Amino acid sequence: MLKNHIVLLICTSKRAMSAIINLAILLLILGFAYKMLNRFVPIQPFTYTSTLTDSELKERFKVFYNNSVIGFIVGMPICTYGLHWLLNKLILLRLDFLADVKIIVVPFDLMIWLHAILLSYLLLVQLISTLNYNYILTDWEEFLYFVNAKFKNDFVTTMARFNRLYTFIMILFTLMMFDWFTTFGDEEIKVNSFWGLGTTKYAYAHVEELLDVQRRQTILGNIYNSPYYVIKFKNGARWKSVYSGFSTYEENTKIMGLVSGKVNVYIKNIELE
Repeated sequence: MLKNHIVLLICTSKRAMSAIINLAILLLILGFAYKMLNRFVPIQPFTYTSTLTDSELKERFKVFYNNSVIGFIVGMPICTYGLHWLLNKLILLRLDFLADVKIIVVPFDLMIWLHAILLSYLLLVQLISTLNYNYILTDWEEFLYFVNAKFKNDFVTTMARFNRLYTFIMILFTLMMFDWFTTFGDEEIKVNSFWGLGTTKYAYAHVEELLDVQRRQTILGNIYNSPYYVIKFKNGARWKSVYSGFSTYEENTKIMGLVSGKVNVYIKNIELE
């Protein structure tokens, strides 16, 4: 018995270490790319000084500035809604290439909405900046000086640096979102968590126990009624519907029905895991 527990612990540790290593490699690659970009294409402080007075700058550029703010406020919900629809389609399209799939669990809808909001910011900043530049052209530096004067600091440079870092963070977040799924097929279960890079495959023969847990305990020790399902594998790994399943208990019941039929294991009801 002790030997089996040791083997399970080693297997679990290896999976966790593999996920950490894969994520660390990706972070190193993105970090190196970010450092090289800053080295060869550095963001220089904005040092331009306008000869126009504050009133002249305001008269010339207040319309562009106000339209930019209004465009951003109006565009955020529209862009977010469109990107939410597009991200859902792209995630499903990416998973369509997986073999042996009967049920697909994609990231939580709340996470996709968050992803859409964060991407909308980047898209709108680029779109509004491009439109302003094309209209202002030779007076572009005057407009940037006006923006800096309005915020009373080098706002232009600060935002340029922030947006560059933000872009690299969004690249990482997007890669992880598109690699976060669970699929249930005729032959096996494929699991890929948000923090893990690479898919772990489990044949149905590796399923050890199916649990229907009635109550959930938070990290603070609070217990409340929130039923969820657990699939325990023989190597010690666990799939929990509360983290990697559908948003509703009823939808996750369909998953457990499929798995139960494949492994001929009854779903065990327990109060607390």
